Amino acid sequence: MPPLRKKGNLTAVQPPQWVYGREGMPVSPGVRRAEPPLRESLSTRQEWFKDLKFGMFIHWGVESLVATHADLASPGAPWSAPDFDARSLGAELERLGEHFDPAAWVSLAERAGQRYICFTAKHHLGFANYTSRHSDYTAAAMGPRRDFLRLLADECHRGNMPLFAYLALSDMHHPDFRPLDAAALQGHPEGVPSGSPERAAWQRYEAYLFAQLEELATGYGPLAGFWLDPGPWNGPSYRYPMARIEEMVHSRFPRMLVGGRDWDGAEQNYDSRVFLGDEGLVLSYDLYPAGSGPQPGAWPFEVCDTLNDSWFCNPQDRNHKDVSTLIRRLVEVAGRGGNYLLNQGPLPSGAVNPEDVRRLDAVGEWLRRNGEAIYGTRPLGTPAQPWGWPLAKGANVYLHILRWPGECLTLPWTGTQVTAARWLDGEPLPFDNSPEGVALHLSAAPHDEVDSIAVLSFSAGCGSEGAAPT
Repeated sequence: MPPLRKKGNLTAVQPPQWVYGREGMPVSPGVRRAEPPLRESLSTRQEWFKDLKFGMFIHWGVESLVATHADLASPGAPWSAPDFDARSLGAELERLGEHFDPAAWVSLAERAGQRYICFTAKHHLGFANYTSRHSDYTAAAMGPRRDFLRLLADECHRGNMPLFAYLALSDMHHPDFRPLDAAALQGHPEGVPSGSPERAAWQRYEAYLFAQLEELATGYGPLAGFWLDPGPWNGPSYRYPMARIEEMVHSRFPRMLVGGRDWDGAEQNYDSRVFLGDEGLVLSYDLYPAGSGPQPGAWPFEVCDTLNDSWFCNPQDRNHKDVSTLIRRLVEVAGRGGNYLLNQGPLPSGAVNPEDVRRLDAVGEWLRRNGEAIYGTRPLGTPAQPWGWPLAKGANVYLHILRWPGECLTLPWTGTQVTAARWLDGEPLPFDNSPEGVALHLSAAPHDEVDSIAVLSFSAGCGSEGAAPT
């Protein structure tokens, strides 16, 4: 068991060291990753979610005030601040969100072409951005005394912007959030033996967690869904009731999705899966059947990424990604059939970092020209291509050529005739159908330095489901 640190009457655990499995995702030792649940088809809401492709993640709250703390600023460092108490911030806490403008956040997402928002209702430090009947450790009850989630939810509803609520499954402030003794769990798959103090504490924490989920779903809806995150506090010592959460949400709030990340098997209860940064760009997992590629009917997933290297505002982090990198990552994720959830961490005042605004506006400008080849598309199910990614929608196949192949690109599709070819900007694209496939006649230099997008039409449409040409 990891070393313990005391926090008043709470014994807080240091997050365990991450152990990386074959997919590059952290898992606990001895735990096999879950396979996706077997369903004949995806739900209508899951297909709707897959159409969105690009979302805005917003990490903001009391953590934005302490972002110079390495554990709180870096996406690579475990969250381990059990001694933190928001009250210690004094006047700083009162000024949190003094320039909070949810209309500006929603407007930025719209300009960037981001079709949904996911906001940190409560992160691992336990300080909530909303009004709670079950805790006064909230921005609504102390400090700024404002319900930031309410203000953002109202603005999203006015603008028809889908809103997901991020909720940490772990809570470093709650006195009953403590690790269970993994050794004591042996032979007790449902938890520690009944009657033990650990069992009683964990049951109280579960009740608190369910109460928060219910008040979020009923008080701030309609929410598009929950984004649930255990953080580093996962594994045999943390028995989050994911099956019961999924059952509660889907039975009482059937239009809500349950997504998030969990490294110990609970993904089988999620409507979508989540990967962080580059982990999502090296998938080798059930999305890729042997000898094939990304499947049009695969389980929904998101790749979460940061504009710089930090989730929350970190003034010292100036390592912002350039616009070309962001666009290519969006294309890479869409090519694999996923959604790209790109994070911006507003300043403690609530204002957005101008560097983030400039980059998001530039991505949005690119999407206004090229979004036809991103939104609502599906992979073809073909193996990964050395030049980039083919995506299908309706009667068209869009070739995202990220690595220029030279003056000829031959596609080994012999069973279906191409009837027309052009670049997405309208310029004609010469081609030939032959027994070897479809030959596209290209120039020596890339048509576009970031993403050259060719549009092919076929005698038989490929359909939004992405049935591959043969």
